[in-house]
Amino acid sequence: MDMKKIIVLLICALMIVPVTYGDRNIQENEFEGMIQIEFVSIAEFRNDFSIDASGKAGLFSILDAYDGSEVVISAYLQRYQNGQWINIKHWSVEEPGTYAEMDVSWYIASGYMYRMTSYGYVYENEVMLESDYFCSDSIWY
Repeated sequence: MDMKKIIVLLICALMIVPVTYGDRNIQENEFEGMIQIEFVSIAEFRNDFSIDASGKAGLFSILDAYDGSEVVISAYLQRYQNGQWINIKHWSVEEPGTYAEMDVSWYIASGYMYRMTSYGYVYENEVMLESDYFCSDSIWY
């Protein structure tokens, strides 16, 4: 077999191999026809952001990991001001093991758009195994 055929066969073989991104395997969901990310260490990273009628912003986050020795949640309350998102308050929770929960609130000024951004990290002996990011929809208050 000549060299051109070998190269073409190798390229074809590489195109068949499943795509991976870091520690996450990307696979096609056979039920919905969508590509989804499968986490290796993170079982769940759930977040919720709300503002009540009195101007109390509520930020809620859960990080549950399959494995690891520590989990960290870092959340920001942001306000859209002068054409950019400004961090107005930051909270962080570090928990040993595989589960962390954050439920915090802060009173805000009216007349602005607000949102929550949060980051979840899973560590094993101070080495980060995996991370995830969340950004809520904007809410006018």
